[in-house]
Amino acid sequence: MEFIRLANKLIHLTVPELQQIQRDPETTALEQMLIAVIIKATNQGDDKRLTFYLDRLLGKVPDKIDLTGNQTINFDDISKEELDERMEKILRRLKRVNESTTKRGK
Repeated sequence: MEFIRLANKLIHLTVPELQQIQRDPETTALEQMLIAVIIKATNQGDDKRLTFYLDRLLGKVPDKIDLTGNQTINFDDISKEELDERMEKILRRLKRVNESTTKRGK
C-alpha cells in the first residue's frame, strides 16, 4: 500500500521537483528507484518504463476482455440508424467504465 501511495505522489511531480527529492540524502531507496524510472521514462520517452510503472501502480491491463453477454441482435430487423444508436450507447458505457476504472486507480 505504501508503494501505491508513494508512486502516486511521485508521478504527479515535475522533473525538477523529482530531482530535488532525489538529491536529498534522506530520500529512501524505494523513492530513488521510482524517481529514476520516472525521470528516465520522461527524458527518453521510454514507454516500456512507463508501462512497467503504471502496471504496478494501476494494475496490468487484461490481455483479453470478455465481451460475452445474453443479448442477441438480429441484424435483419434493425435499421442502420438503430444499429448506430446501439453502438453509440455501447461506446458511451465502455467510456464510463474506463473512466471509473481509471479514477479508482488514482
